Amino acid sequence: MQTAAILKNITAQNAGQAGRTVLALGLILGVTLTHPAQGQELIVNGGFETGTLAGWTAVDAPGSATPGGFVIGTNAPDFNFTPPIASTPIGEFPSVGAKSGDFYAVSDSTGLGAHALLQNFTVAPNPKQVVLSYDMFLNDWNGAGALNANGVLSPSQTNLAGKVIPTQFAAVDLLAGSAADLTSDVGILNNFYLGEDGFSATALPNGYAHFSYDITSLVQGGGTYRIRFGEVDNQFTLNQGIDNVSVLATPAATPEPGSLALLIALTGSGAGFLARRHPPASRRKSGHGTE
Repeated sequence: MQTAAILKNITAQNAGQAGRTVLALGLILGVTLTHPAQGQELIVNGGFETGTLAGWTAVDAPGSATPGGFVIGTNAPDFNFTPPIASTPIGEFPSVGAKSGDFYAVSDSTGLGAHALLQNFTVAPNPKQVVLSYDMFLNDWNGAGALNANGVLSPSQTNLAGKVIPTQFAAVDLLAGSAADLTSDVGILNNFYLGEDGFSATALPNGYAHFSYDITSLVQGGGTYRIRFGEVDNQFTLNQGIDNVSVLATPAATPEPGSLALLIALTGSGAGFLARRHPPASRRKSGHGTE
């Protein structure tokens, strides 16, 4: 009887150790073998370093002067200025050039107009986080600051008397995927910038300001959306410069397939180990009669 008690105690200890080992393995695998979520860039050519507007759609409102619109600007010095500095491609207005790299997008014209630069992007449902960021400068050569900032993207907006309303402002919006290019209401999911706040109207050219927004709650359902940069000027040229546009999406973390299989295999092996340590009662009774 004493021998039987000793053997039974050893078996119980081994089984307990095996259970603790399997539990520890499961916990470790659950923590360390989860595939880390990597941020995915959803904007194409956000720094305009292709030297083109590839990936983007440039739109001009009816009534806009030509040539005019969003075009590619460079850091090339304009020797019409002393000292030479970068300038815009159409109107040759002074500019700080690109925020980084050699190229940037800028609205430019020789007359009144309204212009927009858009890109569609698609978000998978239930992302962990989505962040919109961009660098922007505004040079309003009218010098009066924002006018009619709650108006529409049209240089020909009129009041009830039919007189054109003085309008100078810039906007940055998140649109539904189905929204019209120049919509002023339907399909606007969020406005991130409106007016000319923070940009000097006299000490031109202005430098860039950096903007960053967590838009996770706005795109949580997934689908196609549009980022829009737009400006309207019917008094004198307003240059809206854009660089380093990014929509960075981080999906929810998911277990690595190999890790999941390994966890199942290891826990299965542990279960088999326990089964071997605990043979059925019928087998124990058919032993050597030590009980």
